[in-house]
Amino acid sequence: MEIKDIKARLDIGTVLKHYGLQPDRNNMLKCPFHADDKPSLKIYSTTNTFNCFGCGKSGDQIEFCTLKEGSKHKGLVKATELIGEIQPINNKPKQQKSQAKENPVLSVVEGHTEILTRVFESFRNGLSHPVSVKPKEYLKGRNLKHELLEIGYNSGQFHHRGKLSEADQKACINAGLLIPYSSPVPNATGNTFKVFAKDCIIFPLKNKQNQIVSIYGRSITNNNQSKHYYLKDRSGLYPGYPRPATTKLILTEAIIDAATLLQMPEITAECSILACYGTNGLTEEHKQAIKELEYLQEIIFFFDGDKAGNEAIEKYQTELSELMLPRKAGQAQIKLSSIETPEGEDVNSLSLAYETEIFTHLFEHRKPSRPSVRDESFLLTEKTEIKEREPQPQPLPEMQTRQTLPQQGKLNTRNPDFITYTTEELQIIILGGINLQQIDRLRITVKISRTDTNDPLHSIRHIIDLYHSDYLEKFIGKASEQLETGTNVLKRAIAELTEQIECYRLSKIESQKEQKPQARQLSEQRYRKALNYLKAPKLMERTNNDIGRTGMIGEENNRLLMYLVFTSRLREQPLHIISLGASGTGNVKQMIM
Repeated sequence: MEIKDIKARLDIGTVLKHYGLQPDRNNMLKCPFHADDKPSLKIYSTTNTFNCFGCGKSGDQIEFCTLKEGSKHKGLVKATELIGEIQPINNKPKQQKSQAKENPVLSVVEGHTEILTRVFESFRNGLSHPVSVKPKEYLKGRNLKHELLEIGYNSGQFHHRGKLSEADQKACINAGLLIPYSSPVPNATGNTFKVFAKDCIIFPLKNKQNQIVSIYGRSITNNNQSKHYYLKDRSGLYPGYPRPATTKLILTEAIIDAATLLQMPEITAECSILACYGTNGLTEEHKQAIKELEYLQEIIFFFDGDKAGNEAIEKYQTELSELMLPRKAGQAQIKLSSIETPEGEDVNSLSLAYETEIFTHLFEHRKPSRPSVRDESFLLTEKTEIKEREPQPQPLPEMQTRQTLPQQGKLNTRNPDFITYTTEELQIIILGGINLQQIDRLRITVKISRTDTNDPLHSIRHIIDLYHSDYLEKFIGKASEQLETGTNVLKRAIAELTEQIECYRLSKIESQKEQKPQARQLSEQRYRKALNYLKAPKLMERTNNDIGRTGMIGEENNRLLMYLVFTSRLREQPLHIISLGASGTGNVKQMIM
């Protein structure tokens, strides 16, 4: 395998994970190549490179392996292993083996999680490989971006050509990844296996410790008869257990629907996402995870717009309303609501047919449920929903939770030449206002600074085009370094700013449009009078006389002609007239009608 192939398939995140390194939210970590008190090594995940501002070490993912292993040869060997070559599961010190014998149950659980984690990592690296064209086309057709999601692809080749040791092979069989069967054509190890979820997009299911304990496969072949694959003894949740500070939780009908919503910062900034496993797939593990959310305020169902989806919502709402009662003293009251998915649509199909605005619109107009179990402490009725909108003191835990969650910033347009946008972390000032003429562009001059420091170094000034995604991506990387903040914080702020600017610009354009006068409606009396005037004899003569009474003296023929031309203004092709006249000083004047 050539070096370029290794670089194409190996993600620097995989390398860091292998060496037990975890960057902070600013993609910084303590440099492992010199004594480092504070994080000085920067990780650039988009280019799979690193740079230490302390010792000067820099390079790509292979160079990182080389520095850790001590030589270029060992670094290449390690990088080759990490692109998906499954390592022996029993490659552990003898002391650990003896400990495993003392606790065989723990050994089985750890082995199951470990083999699933490593196999999934190979699936994920395989999806990033340039030869994985078919799965990428499938994902593109479902509007799923593998760069933003924790997904992989199972080509069914991970066990071929002796890639698995005997212990690994046994672990894969126990986990259900390999299914032995009799065949006259065995593989390189002399055994024949059927591969679980072959030619599938793979999604990891995780336990409370955020470990992969099972996987789900979505077939990319025979799209009209797509199949869903779950490992035996399914456990775990997708995309994982909701964060403890969750106040709003969206439940989707399918995993692919949850993956669709995970790509939308407008939704994830306010809500946690949790996938059910179909209309009969709200498991006891789901219920227990929901029950443990101390600050939960609302559960929102976002299921398919069909009969089965609507019936499932009613069933699950009843189950959860009974599950959540009674609440502990001091906990936030829970309400249930549902998003009305258009008939025949689901979350993923909506993302294919509409822009992101459809989701924010449906979310904002979600409907409260009508519970079968009535209890005053469980706020579910429409009447209670109205009361909650009125200002009232909130319990302390709710206030603390709101402070920990990212809130959408506010756009201040009082001064159109000095527009400000402020979030919890950043302040963005738009200097010179916004161009209202070129609606296909959104080029602005900004000053971005952090709100939590007064350091002038934590600010940046630049001219950016919010509709130039490639350039904007580079600017976000540069600005995050200058501000010493995470790229996700900056991405979310700019995405929200763009939406609010678009709304502001459209409202300004609409307000500047010339208001067309309403058509005058004749009263019945005036209508009859006008009709009688037109039917009376000598219409042209009477009209000419009436023009004279307005103060226009002489030029009887011209004035009548001009008036008749003027009355054609409402026709599809009105008449026109050019009038030339000489003044007393000899100048010629021209009037065009």
